[in-house]
Amino acid sequence: MTARAAAAFDFDGTLTRRDTLLPFLASIAGPRALAGALTADVPRLGLAAAGRGDRDAAKARLLRRLLQGRPYDEVE
Repeated sequence: MTARAAAAFDFDGTLTRRDTLLPFLASIAGPRALAGALTADVPRLGLAAAGRGDRDAAKARLLRRLLQGRPYDEVE
């Protein structure tokens, strides 16, 4: 029997009332690495937060900085 993967998305706030991405990234990469990645992209993240930048692109850059090259089982 093969393992099945599952993904859960909480668009309406029924599972959690806060963002879970940053705590997840801190648990994987560590708080210092997360702070460094956020600092490196402050202008883009600021524009995205203000609605004047591409949120998806800013998030993708952050994920790439922190997760690229890590083994799948470490991130899982």
